[in-house]
Amino acid sequence: MDTSPMELSWATVYTEYLYRWTDRNPGKIRYPTAITDAHVMMFVGFGYLLILMKSLLNADFACAGVLISCAAVTELTTPLQLFFMSLLEIILYSTNNWIGTVVFQASDVGSSMFVHVFGAYFGLAVSFVLYRRTAYSTDKQSRKDEANGSINESVSATVGTMFLWLLWPSFNACLAKGDAEQFRAIINTYYSLSASCVTAFAVVFQNSTLVGGVVIGTSADMMINIWGAMILGGLAGAVSIFIDRLSTTKAIHRIIGIRNAWGVNTLHGIPGIVAGLVGAIVSAAATKEDYGFSLYRQFPARSPLNSSSEFSKIQYYNLKIDPGRERTALQQAGFQIAALIVTLVIAIIGGLGTGMILVLPFFRPSYEENDSQSDQLTLVDQLLLSERHLDVIDITNENNPVVILTENSAST
Repeated sequence: MDTSPMELSWATVYTEYLYRWTDRNPGKIRYPTAITDAHVMMFVGFGYLLILMKSLLNADFACAGVLISCAAVTELTTPLQLFFMSLLEIILYSTNNWIGTVVFQASDVGSSMFVHVFGAYFGLAVSFVLYRRTAYSTDKQSRKDEANGSINESVSATVGTMFLWLLWPSFNACLAKGDAEQFRAIINTYYSLSASCVTAFAVVFQNSTLVGGVVIGTSADMMINIWGAMILGGLAGAVSIFIDRLSTTKAIHRIIGIRNAWGVNTLHGIPGIVAGLVGAIVSAAATKEDYGFSLYRQFPARSPLNSSSEFSKIQYYNLKIDPGRERTALQQAGFQIAALIVTLVIAIIGGLGTGMILVLPFFRPSYEENDSQSDQLTLVDQLLLSERHLDVIDITNENNPVVILTENSAST
């Protein structure tokens, strides 16, 4: 689609204004050319000149990473904290994405590394810091909230899961550079998602059916065959369930101090790491005999140098391929691993730094102030009880404690 909703809305407003103007001024010029030229220049000329649909698509991917991180810090942040966390994360995400795609020229068509791994471990690193400063949320209450989700929440999650499942192939394929690559990405993603569904259990239906889309993301447009996609999806679904259901996993999260809300680690983090490793393995096995000249579209850095005879053949066949760095398959695999490692480092360090900023007094949530006031009231009440030998009858109103006391049949 080559237009935008904003341009369409402006066209509608302009058309309505033009007809109203001519109806109210029947004796004057029917089409005011000055207004027409100015509006066409502003809203059509500059609109089409400045709008970049590829940039909007990249912005959608960046939003996906932020949403994954937000899922890891639910119930630990205020709207103000989430706002500033999103601003900082977008900067770090763009930096990491530039390093991975421009400097390393790593292939990650479904953004399993640059979106899922980054978003998951950035959010978990932020929760690592916030969890220690929000002791108001006891482990008992957190476990109760995680285990006893309401029916409405489960229904909403199921609806969201269905839409994600249906649209994930397009998500993995939209950045592919050629028709063959897009076709492979769609087919591989569908088979991976289907295999992860087969290994899913009803209790963890939402997570286990989606990990196939994450684990296939990096290698979705590569030649991994249908059986490879199904094996990846099936193993990812089974491993996700196994790790999520391990009591030791939740115990480790509590010991480390990570609030793994909504299974961010098992749905995005671990499958994203596996996707990066699989992408490196498939990159190491990619040959020109299998891919043909499309190998250079798949891995631009493996394209021959501008002065080489191989690139002369590409120019002879008039293929739209740019000169590259003439990397070998093993070198490309090494840069794939490097992109994954850099993503983890930037996500974790950036998340820890962001968490340290969010716990500053400026971002202090209101519940911490209420809790501190409640603690002070409790201490005062204890002093009164110790001095006057009063008995406590009732304590009500959790946000504003009221202590009803008795002394010689009198109450205060």
